[in-house]
Amino acid sequence: MAAGWLFALIYGVVVKPDAMREKIVGAGSRSTKFRLLSLFLLSILVALALPLYRHHRMTELYKKALRGQTSDADSAMRELGNFHGEESADLLLRLASPTSRFVDNRQTVAVQILARRNNATVTARLAESLKPYSSLSLRKDVSQALLETDCNFVCIQSVLHYLERLSCRELNVEEAFERNSDFRSGLKAEQDEIVRRLLQVLSKDQDLTKHVLTSEYGLGTDYPSRFGVEIAGSAQIKSACPLLDNSSSKAFDGALREQIYTVMQQLRCPASTHRNSNTQ
Repeated sequence: MAAGWLFALIYGVVVKPDAMREKIVGAGSRSTKFRLLSLFLLSILVALALPLYRHHRMTELYKKALRGQTSDADSAMRELGNFHGEESADLLLRLASPTSRFVDNRQTVAVQILARRNNATVTARLAESLKPYSSLSLRKDVSQALLETDCNFVCIQSVLHYLERLSCRELNVEEAFERNSDFRSGLKAEQDEIVRRLLQVLSKDQDLTKHVLTSEYGLGTDYPSRFGVEIAGSAQIKSACPLLDNSSSKAFDGALREQIYTVMQQLRCPASTHRNSNTQ
């Protein structure tokens, strides 16, 4: 219906302007009124055409980035990155998805372009790529991007979820299929670097990380997650000391309580009166 209305306007203004003019302005200052009407209609046409062109151009760039040669794909992604808004971000995130596999570095380019936006929502979606089945190169790129941008609550959740899967001894995809011991040693060094970066991400905004550890992992309660306690120490979340102290006073699990004390010592938390009272 809208397309038919638009066609009628174009037909009246462009194809049969005299007839259109007669219908609209009638007698009087016809030419002036018609020029104003034409400008008004032209502005409507431009307003309608620009989003359509923008969508078409971004779609074409995405297809080139997906299927083109490396140099063409790189230039297409960089041009795509010049478009602002959610649509261009969504298309770049598709290229950076763990389910997308490329033999060249186009995922690295996509992640770098997205990171330069420094948009918390985009960064959180990038963090969702931290999964054991993601390629090693993608995990490296994303971990570096998270260091360079702001990580919100959802982003921290994704980082912690990935590290928790590792703590459960879940293998990354390259570790699961590689049998050469020397090569596995090299992979371990790269994976250790990824973990180091992610711990830095958690340490960068300690209050936010503490908030996630409290709401998602029960830090400060009588039965906190062992992983939550461990990560507070590994990421050096010193602001978690009061929560750890609170958990140590409530925990009924002796082994868990000992783990909490060990992490508190690791963080050099103020001496807890709870331990002294429990050991007397």
